Amino acid sequence: MKRGFLFSFLIFAFLFVFGSSGKGEEKDSLRIVYRDAIDKIIAGRLALLRERKREAQLDFLNAIDRLDRIRFAFEHDPLFVFLRGLALAWIEVERPDGHTEHKKEEALSLLNELRRNQPDFARGAVLNQIASLCMELGRFEEAAQAYGELDRLPFFRPVLAPPEPISLEERLWMSLFDWPEPATIALNWAEAEMLAQRLERAVGLYRLAEARAEAGSLELALARFGLALAEERRGNHEEALRQAKAAMGSWLPNAGDPLAQRLQAAHGSLAPLHHPGVVYHPPWERFAYEALAKEAIATDLLDAEQKKQVLREACGAWRRFFAWGGEASPYAKQACFALERLSKHCSTAQSEGIPCHGGGKNGFF
Repeated sequence: MKRGFLFSFLIFAFLFVFGSSGKGEEKDSLRIVYRDAIDKIIAGRLALLRERKREAQLDFLNAIDRLDRIRFAFEHDPLFVFLRGLALAWIEVERPDGHTEHKKEEALSLLNELRRNQPDFARGAVLNQIASLCMELGRFEEAAQAYGELDRLPFFRPVLAPPEPISLEERLWMSLFDWPEPATIALNWAEAEMLAQRLERAVGLYRLAEARAEAGSLELALARFGLALAEERRGNHEEALRQAKAAMGSWLPNAGDPLAQRLQAAHGSLAPLHHPGVVYHPPWERFAYEALAKEAIATDLLDAEQKKQVLREACGAWRRFFAWGGEASPYAKQACFALERLSKHCSTAQSEGIPCHGGGKNGFF
């Protein structure tokens, strides 16, 4: 963060923020704390990228501490409010009792307030963060509304490239203001609609995402996986299997992409579902996709033992769906029936039991 595009951007931001008010020494002091807070935010994002979660959380907490120290001077400045909202959104502190403390509700409230008071500030980035937070908090109808509003905004992509090669830290800074691609917006919107139990709308949006996605792209594969699960939940099982098969052949990354090569070596045709950029809300949804994909693979296998093994893997995915809390899903009953159906075909031992019997709050456990 010492030179190039990011440095110029920050200098501009500071000139705008500090203006001409206040004493020189006071402005210098505030500028140092503000700059340090931004450094901590970027360091936290970099630590997350490198899978150093504890280090990242310390950075975010330090960023909040610094921002709170100068809050009196900038609580009405949109850039300050946005950065504070992001730092709050990313705080997840593991407590000794095993629970995770987060400040996502506070972050969402802050970003919604920013949007009301400064509707023209970084509209795409703010709306995208609001939608993401709503997904994390299980507010799927609100998330769908936010993604819909984001989709209706004129798409913006910066046209000026940085004047020189930039560092990873500078890229991370710029990414805070990213405007999602139209295919990604439709994809996330579709997921929110599916989790809000509006399956007809979800199917239409997954098809929109499919139409917007580039051939061979990760977005295309994810749109088809999403469409497969939405059709399954609509009761269109054969169409769901057909879409799952299409999804598994959709991602055609560059042969020189090391991450793609690792994912495909580890997960084969299910590699798109394991991409680190793919986030599942709620977390048990991952296993619904995997179970459906495994069943789709099994339908094309001629060898009886191979088929049985893959169906066992599908059963295992459904069991993990419940183990991760899937009994709270509005689609838990369907998952239970799928597990019972597949267990019969793959000779799963009855002693393992079906984890969806016994008197839960949804009335069928």
